[in-house]
Amino acid sequence: MQLKNHTPKITKSNCNPISWGHKTVFPKLLGADRETWNNYDGSEVIKRYDGPRREILADQGTDDYFYHTTKTLNPERLVEVAAANPKVTVNMRMHPGLDHGFNFVKRFWKDHFAHHARNLFLESQGVSF
Repeated sequence: MQLKNHTPKITKSNCNPISWGHKTVFPKLLGADRETWNNYDGSEVIKRYDGPRREILADQGTDDYFYHTTKTLNPERLVEVAAANPKVTVNMRMHPGLDHGFNFVKRFWKDHFAHHARNLFLESQGVSF
């Protein structure tokens, strides 16, 4: 939802990118109006995004139940949609053998903090992680 804000110093990253919900979450939380759902689906937001250029870092474990069994996580769609929008780049990192539990997040949080630091220009001020 950060892409909906055009604030210059907003940075994005995600462990287990969500491009889903049409069958499971959106109807229960947002009702039956599919256009309302599109405001919360990452792929749909990227598709319509027209603000400043953004780079998104995303990590996905390939052994995640919601990725390989239920198909409610769809990182491929996120990458596909971003490729069609010149204002959004997605650095999608797929990790064989991992799910999205605490140990997954623990492995990559420093990468995500470094990503945010670079995008917020803190790295040039000597901040390192």
